[in-house]
Amino acid sequence: VASQARVLVRGEDCFVGYYKDFLSKSEHDQLFEALRHHVPWKIECDDFGSQDRLTHYMGDPDCTFKYVGLTCKPNEWLPEVSDLRRKIDEFIQPIIEAELDIRENVNVTGCLLNNYEAGESFIPWHSDEVRAHGTAKIVMSVSLGGPRVFQMRRKNDGQEGDSKGTNFECVHVGAEGGTEAVLTDANTTLSVSLEPGSALLMAGKTQDFWVHRLPDTGKDMPQRMSLTYRSIQPRYEDSLSTQRI
Repeated sequence: VASQARVLVRGEDCFVGYYKDFLSKSEHDQLFEALRHHVPWKIECDDFGSQDRLTHYMGDPDCTFKYVGLTCKPNEWLPEVSDLRRKIDEFIQPIIEAELDIRENVNVTGCLLNNYEAGESFIPWHSDEVRAHGTAKIVMSVSLGGPRVFQMRRKNDGQEGDSKGTNFECVHVGAEGGTEAVLTDANTTLSVSLEPGSALLMAGKTQDFWVHRLPDTGKDMPQRMSLTYRSIQPRYEDSLSTQRI
C-alpha cells in the first residue's frame, strides 16, 4: 500500500479512502511538469456554461465519458498518465475486494485531467456521473500542485439516492493502526486537505448517497491539477445513443 488509509466513508456498498503519500515527491514533480508542458488544455462548455477550469480527457478506445451535457471522446494517453494508471489498477483491486466484496477484475480506462489556475478551485456540491463506470464505479483522483480542501456530506431528503435511515461508518485509521468510528447524518460534513501527491478513491454506490465539493476558502491558492481516473466501460455511452435512435 502506497500510504496509510484515512477512510472517510464505508457502509452500504460505499467506500471513500484518502491516501496522503500515494506519489513520491519525484513522481509528483515529474508528472506535474509533464502535464504542464504536454497536455493541450482547453475550457469546455457544459449545461451550466463555460467551465471555470481547463480540462483534457484521455482514455481507451470507445471509453466515452459524458457528464452535465458534455461528451468527452477519449484522446490518446500521455505516457506518464498511462504509467500511473497501471499503478492504480494494482492499488485498487485489493481495496474493492475487501471493502465492497467485488471479485471481478477492475481497471481504470479513462482519465479526466483538471487544471485549476492559481486562486481558482471552487466547485459546488455535486455527485459524479458514474453510469458508465461498471459495478465498482471507480473515481480515483490524484492531486498535483497546491493543496485544496475537499468536503463530503450525505445527500439530503428528496435527492436521488437519498440516504435517510442509512448508517455510514466513517473510520479514521491512525498511524498505529487504531480506529475512530463515527456514524454520520445528513448534517455532517467530512473534510480533508488534498495534498500534492495524494489520492482520493471513491467507489461503489458513493455517488448515489453522497455529494462532494471544493469549497471557496477565500485564500490565495497555488495552481492545482487533478487526474480523475475512471472505470468507464467501453461503448457504454454509444449503446445508449443507439437505443435512442
